Amino acid sequence: MGWFERQVGSRDAAEVNREHARYVRASKVVECLDDLAGPFGCRRFLVRFERLGGRVRIVAIDAATLSWGGGPPPSDPNHRKRDALERALNRLHANMSLGPGWNRGVFAYVRDAHGVTEVNPAFDEDSDIAQLETLPVPGPPGHPLEEKSTLDLLAIHTARMHRIVVASRAKASDWDWWEVDDDTRLTLHYEGHPSRTLKCMVLATHETH
Repeated sequence: MGWFERQVGSRDAAEVNREHARYVRASKVVECLDDLAGPFGCRRFLVRFERLGGRVRIVAIDAATLSWGGGPPPSDPNHRKRDALERALNRLHANMSLGPGWNRGVFAYVRDAHGVTEVNPAFDEDSDIAQLETLPVPGPPGHPLEEKSTLDLLAIHTARMHRIVVASRAKASDWDWWEVDDDTRLTLHYEGHPSRTLKCMVLATHETH
């Protein structure tokens, strides 16, 4: 008998599912999974977690790249999204500890190119049988911003922008900070001196890390 079957017992399975869904909603786990998955694109992954040392920790994210783009969640270099998800999982564990408690689990996350999302949890021994290969496949088609042609074009522009950033950093600037209005006006601000406003045309935005 698996974890879910033990929770059901003589009760109605649909009623138990609704009860567990309330725990998940209260913990904000789905919102954190959405944040981890990024604002767009096909996603298909499993987040595995376990209670270790008194806290719930994410122990693995199972994913594989889809041929039409997407699959795994995007890069999270500072682990901000992962840490937020761990906090939500700890809330979920605390909320469920007096009722349908668990020590390990998994959330399956699937999203198609139109943003239609399916999220399913499993706990304890039920989570052990969860496999990436059994999840629904979101697509094709993929999201236009994750197509290979788009990613190749982005890589070209990123390389060009990197050269501009390197050149601009090598040259000392006399302004303190700047801002752009309506993509047409560049204002340079100086400490102790009047600002200068110049015409400009924004061709792209670039974020440095």
